[in-house]
Amino acid sequence: MKTTRQLLKILSVFLLTATAAFFLMDHFGKNLQKNEELLSDNTLDSAAPISLDIELVAIGDSLTEGVGDSTKRGGYVPLTAEELKRNPAVHSVHTRNFGKSGNTTKQITDRISGQEEIQAALKKASVITVSAGGNDLIHKIRKSGFKADQKFAEKSLEDYQNSLRQMINEIRSFNEDAPLFLFGIYNPYEKELKEVVYLQMLVSDWNRVAEEETIEESNSFFIPVNQLFISDEVTVAGEDAPGASTSDETANPYLFEGDYFHPNEKGYQLMADTLSKEILKVLNNEK
Repeated sequence: MKTTRQLLKILSVFLLTATAAFFLMDHFGKNLQKNEELLSDNTLDSAAPISLDIELVAIGDSLTEGVGDSTKRGGYVPLTAEELKRNPAVHSVHTRNFGKSGNTTKQITDRISGQEEIQAALKKASVITVSAGGNDLIHKIRKSGFKADQKFAEKSLEDYQNSLRQMINEIRSFNEDAPLFLFGIYNPYEKELKEVVYLQMLVSDWNRVAEEETIEESNSFFIPVNQLFISDEVTVAGEDAPGASTSDETANPYLFEGDYFHPNEKGYQLMADTLSKEILKVLNNEK
């Protein structure tokens, strides 16, 4: 009898313990599953924000220097930094501007190879921007006197492509990894000199080979600008163009009234808007 009572007590304790353990395991198991689901949801829906610290190094010709920008701040470079800073993914933007008015592609290459300050900046850059080619084209068309010459055009294009490739290679010798953004060139005489089809052909061909070079070069991107400065208003040509007009009433609103060749503040803002969007796409792997 005593033995039977003891067995019943042991059995009762075992059942109570088992029941308690079952409820505890069920409770903690559900909570664990719930926490895992919450963690998963938070990971998917509210991933940690990207915090970009951008070191932007700009090198090139007068467009990088900012000729035509009456504020004297440096054209598209500070405007691009401002646009980038407006994005919540960007923590900071630091810029270096190595633009020099009048530089050809070869002269830009020579400056890079000969100036340690530029080399040091390129090594630290997380973004590199380049404007080049406009002065190369100006020299060629002045040499031809604006006269259509197919053989001359083909040789000029070949020379430009070689110079462009050398410039990019020189930049990459100091920084292989940073995304490189190369601006195309534009025709400021387009509306005023519609008869000069030859000039527009050169601009199109030079932009084509520039884009080809960026496609062949890893982590390099072409930024077209030729269409940015086309206005419904008549474009006033620069003084070097035959038949040029300088009537303020027909001035292109995106070109500097001092020469009707370089961009003004509005023109540089267009460049900055386009460039900043492309930079963010690349840095956020949205290519």
